[in-house]
Amino acid sequence: MGLTFKTLTLASILLHAGFLIYGAYQDRHPVVKFTDIDYLVFTDGARYISQGLSPYLRATYRYTPLLAYLVLPNITLHPLWGKILFCICDLVAGWFIHEILTARGMGDHRASKYAAVWMLNPFVIAISTRGNAESIVAALVLAVLWALIVKKWRRIGAVVFGIGVHFKIYPIIYAVPFWLFLDSDFEGEEGKRTKATDNVRRAATQDRYRNASVGRRVRAFFTWKRLEFGFISGGVFFALTALMYYIYGHEFLEGTYLYHVTRKDHRHNFSPYFYHMYLSSHEPASAVLNGPLISRIISILSFAPQLGLVTVVGAVLAKDVVFATFAQTFAFVMLNKVCTSQYFMWYLCFLPIILPSSRLVADQWKLGIGLLSLWVAGQALWLSQAFRLEHLGHNTFRELWAASAIFYLVNAGILACMIKAHAFEPIFAKGNVRQVFNEPVLSTSGTDLITSEEPASSATSADLSQPRPHTITYSHGGFLLEERLLGEGAIEFVVKKANPGWSVLDVVLLATCSGILIIVYLLGGSLSRWQFSLPFALILVVWVLTRLLSVHRESLLIIRTLGIQIETRNRLGQTTARFIPLSNIADLIINEAITLLTVRYYLAVVAKGEDQLAVVFEVLLEPHSKRRLYKVEQFLSTFRIYSLD
Repeated sequence: MGLTFKTLTLASILLHAGFLIYGAYQDRHPVVKFTDIDYLVFTDGARYISQGLSPYLRATYRYTPLLAYLVLPNITLHPLWGKILFCICDLVAGWFIHEILTARGMGDHRASKYAAVWMLNPFVIAISTRGNAESIVAALVLAVLWALIVKKWRRIGAVVFGIGVHFKIYPIIYAVPFWLFLDSDFEGEEGKRTKATDNVRRAATQDRYRNASVGRRVRAFFTWKRLEFGFISGGVFFALTALMYYIYGHEFLEGTYLYHVTRKDHRHNFSPYFYHMYLSSHEPASAVLNGPLISRIISILSFAPQLGLVTVVGAVLAKDVVFATFAQTFAFVMLNKVCTSQYFMWYLCFLPIILPSSRLVADQWKLGIGLLSLWVAGQALWLSQAFRLEHLGHNTFRELWAASAIFYLVNAGILACMIKAHAFEPIFAKGNVRQVFNEPVLSTSGTDLITSEEPASSATSADLSQPRPHTITYSHGGFLLEERLLGEGAIEFVVKKANPGWSVLDVVLLATCSGILIIVYLLGGSLSRWQFSLPFALILVVWVLTRLLSVHRESLLIIRTLGIQIETRNRLGQTTARFIPLSNIADLIINEAITLLTVRYYLAVVAKGEDQLAVVFEVLLEPHSKRRLYKVEQFLSTFRIYSLD
């Protein structure tokens, strides 16, 4: 029996309860507290409100007063109320994840497994049970996405979006994909007007748009559903903001919004900007806006790449709105001037929804594990230097900045790889939610290894007996498959990489390790140089060896009167070959192996008297869909002609 959402919810509740009990125990010990300092700030703000005062009397209260009102029972009921509320929001966010997946055609059991990535995630549970309120925003944003996908609740979604932006300003970046998402496919109008195929409809729409007047283009951009969503969400945001300003005055604007423009957090900050903040920490925050021109320019320019990238990403990926919000949030956190661990919650809540459409959990799972390992290693590197600075009192500001820069490069590489590996899936088509998880998943652009638009002609024994050598090459998706007629009775099929250059991950890894080695050499002492650079030097050595020993060419040689030879060659030129006599060959087959996430097809030789199959093209063409063996199927008919004649 598969995992159900009820079972998942129960398990998540038990895990949250366990963390809460452990936290209560750990807080009794004076050395390291489990509860985050922010939770104490929320509680102090609620205490001031209970006394009829402003929560901003608490020196570091930098949030909307709504948060203090939500945790008011911390004072009147029990100190754990706020943590329990945040845990409930974790569960609510998990429910929305499950519902979004099922709305797109996924079954309950499979959707529950993906929802478990959030609901059973120890990182997520730890953040909420320590007293951080990020799960509230996650639940609000996921509620907006769910409301838009089910359509009938879109006005409620607009209200929730306005509340979410007021609660924490960063969700305003989702306005771009939300606006573009509410297009003709969402409304279903295009499907009513024509029965043409999607490609024809898209081409016709583009032609009409190019030939349309400026007025028609403006009307097409400012549709009623877009304006309605904007007016409702904007109205809710401004109404709440005006109400809080009326009650608490300018200190509300300063503490909730303006402070985050001028803040200088040079501790617990993964961002490379932290070092500049530390060096300028002696300047008052007001100097950013009222100080020298260069300080104001630097402060403003720090937001330019962040806002520019999230806007472009949101606009380009808007049709796949969930992935658009994920990519926007990831880029926003990566480029933010302040980046702490709880900020990772902002994009982790989208991960269970986009994973089913990512090749990183299918044929590129090894790359996915590598990216996850790099992400964890980047944090571990940063935390090691932060521990030396804050707990041991060592002067590691430069090393910490280098670790921040490395973590930034790692995140940039991860984002690039995730975008490349994602199967772009528009949510709506002709006004209906596309049931993508009930449809056969076709290979996306750039994933077919061997395809040909022209039908392959069937091979005949006459064709194969031609003594004149020739080579036919099929190229697609980064690989080449060559069909070489070597002479009478001999043919060879070769698979090799079309572009054996560096991947994005290679560039990120090389730049990261090389950069840290150079920085450590320039900044560190003799002992710290050795201790700090040794792991990265070892990573470089392992990377170089892996590249040199990696397979870049595989071949299958068929000799009509003798048998076949399977050959593998690495970048150093080392060759591994196996010859199977014709008398020992029972058949060549295309077989399938069912894994957890995919059905993997492979070409194999059935040898007489052997228990194991001899797999052909085991490395470069593994795994793949059956479509990618279309040419190989032609090769099998060729072989059978050989063996029968």
